[in-house]
Amino acid sequence: MRKILFLSLLGFICGIGFFVYFEGLNLVLILGLFFLCLLFMKKTIFYFFLAVILGNFIAGINFNSFKLNKYEKLDLSLLVVDKSSTNDRFIYTVKAKDKIYKIDEKSILISDKEFNLGDRLIGNFEIDLVSKNTNPYLFNYRNYMLGKGVKSRLKIIDLKRVEKTKYLNLRLKEKFSFYIKSIFDNNLSEDASDFVKAVVLSEKYKNISELSSLGISHLLAVSGLHIDIILGFMILILIKFGLSYKVALPLGLIFSVSYGYLIGFPFSIMRVILLHSIIYLGFLLKKGKDMYKILMASFLLIIFINPFAIFHASLILSYLAGFAIYIIYPKYKNKGSFIKKNLVFIGSIQLVMFPFLVYYFQSFNFLSIITNFLIVPIFQISAYLIFIIILAYPFLGKFLFIIFWSLNFLIKSIINMALFLNSIDVFKISFPKESILISIYFLIIIYLFLELKSKRLKNLRKYLIYSILIIVFSITCDLNRPISFSMIDIGQGDSFILETGKDIYLFDCGEISFGNYNSTDNILIPLLKAKGIRKIKGVFISHEDSDHYGALGKLNNEFNIEKIYVNKYNVNSFKNYNIEILHDYDRLTKKDIIIDVLENYDGEENEDSMPLLLTIKGVRILTMGDLPSNREEVVKRKADILKVSHHGSKSSTSKDFINYVRPEVALISAGRNNVYKHPSKEVLENLKDIKTYNTQTDGYVEIQFVNGGFKVEKYMKGGFFR
Repeated sequence: MRKILFLSLLGFICGIGFFVYFEGLNLVLILGLFFLCLLFMKKTIFYFFLAVILGNFIAGINFNSFKLNKYEKLDLSLLVVDKSSTNDRFIYTVKAKDKIYKIDEKSILISDKEFNLGDRLIGNFEIDLVSKNTNPYLFNYRNYMLGKGVKSRLKIIDLKRVEKTKYLNLRLKEKFSFYIKSIFDNNLSEDASDFVKAVVLSEKYKNISELSSLGISHLLAVSGLHIDIILGFMILILIKFGLSYKVALPLGLIFSVSYGYLIGFPFSIMRVILLHSIIYLGFLLKKGKDMYKILMASFLLIIFINPFAIFHASLILSYLAGFAIYIIYPKYKNKGSFIKKNLVFIGSIQLVMFPFLVYYFQSFNFLSIITNFLIVPIFQISAYLIFIIILAYPFLGKFLFIIFWSLNFLIKSIINMALFLNSIDVFKISFPKESILISIYFLIIIYLFLELKSKRLKNLRKYLIYSILIIVFSITCDLNRPISFSMIDIGQGDSFILETGKDIYLFDCGEISFGNYNSTDNILIPLLKAKGIRKIKGVFISHEDSDHYGALGKLNNEFNIEKIYVNKYNVNSFKNYNIEILHDYDRLTKKDIIIDVLENYDGEENEDSMPLLLTIKGVRILTMGDLPSNREEVVKRKADILKVSHHGSKSSTSKDFINYVRPEVALISAGRNNVYKHPSKEVLENLKDIKTYNTQTDGYVEIQFVNGGFKVEKYMKGGFFR
């Protein structure tokens, strides 16, 4: 039964993966799998192929059940069912309804107007798909929202009226959120309160990257550890008061379901509820407790209901934590001291989650084992105190000041310990972001290695060790990738990266900011880290506009930058850096790369931009900064690839210039819906006979240099997922 369940789960996940990869149902694949089902009808592998087909179909049914995105705008009735905020706007989850088009589905509404849960908004709304990621390796908001049952986003065109509704459930959710925030905001320090709200309300925590780097993000609602602790505590107390396990567990489940409802049923809570519900059912039916089956069955049930839940790190990490706690830990805890058992418990969680923490966060800190050993017991005590405060505060209020003081001390200890240990970089290893299949393979190898107890299997143990070492080496030391020159989509700015073996060069590193968002923290730094980059050989700055150099300060704090290259007209912003001033006709030779500095000028309106001609294995790339047409005509050179000047402004890239350069490929880096209307119609007309790649439509664009030529790959393929 275990094998059948495992193959079914694996097949179902593969079926969802095929749907995502093929951007829909693939009839050839389905017919092939159906043939294999017939071929293996009497074998257990039949269940795998059948599950692949089922997973593919269920994903298709779920994906095509959304209707809103088929329209550009509609008159809708929206019910606000969830709410979050940033510094400058509110993000609402709404239930959109329209009787004429038979629409009844969730969407998101972003607005600077504040509404309450349960408000009904009547009006005309613009409809679009949820924003997608336009650079590789980074957080994919579109997939994340699809996993939450949302495919579209709305914008208010004409809000006719706002009605107050009497949905008791929504009022309870809002009151619970307000209750939790008022209790802890008023009685804990700001940092401690933010931590507790992240645990209790499943909100985003501001220092999550530090906790993740140390492998302790499972302390927050991401793994459901807190509800595991509380549920176990409740059952123990109820039994102490004379109730039987048969009565205590369902009471605990009622509490868990009620709590899960109030915070929107995050996947970590669903995992706890389903696990213990199946355990209780097995108890009633006297079927025993096989945690392998229970974990697999509950996971399969979640993705059957919502196949795109697999996009959520919280679901994956929650089940990994459950696998470690219920499968690995019991095998190795045996008898021993309290310290030994805690080390085994923490080690089990760390070992199982390691490959996926590396995948999601691209780093691992070896201090995490010590950190977990020190912090998990403190967190466990804190969870009990939080539970007591939430239940007792309406009755005892300020009389709980000793408990508040204790909780504040414990939480601050967790935060300070985590921040301090995370600041010690010597034990931290960064990894490039590889396929999640590598993490799955690692997990399988770790599991097999832990399961091998027979002396006859020593050779297999050695094979597993060698296999792990080979994969680690291949991930961290892959120096045989072709030289590449890539245009990063940072919005209305320029940032290009040249990768040649271990040597990394940036050509401009602009920063785009609005509200509490900036492209450096959200795109450039995470992208470079995901590539496994630790050191930048050089940064070439075309000129002193922030959309061309604004990220430099933050990059310098995160990476070891060897040298900054500028011309003599752009030095004021770089006096605190190790700069090299380049002059007309200077030539830098870097292995297979030649960088020629073209004529430079002092002048107004971007005339001081430094133009460069890169020659990579015989392929010539002309980069222009923001040079206007009158200077372009002077520095023009024959080139295979042209980085179009000034984001496609009509003040540059004339027809005569294009006719002289005669590039095969043109690159335009510009922001979507920018106020400058870049790229201009005139420039696009001048480039009509040139293969043009534009970040607005193509996102990240990578050019690889192979076999004396080059090939271009764009990240955005035009589908929903890519």
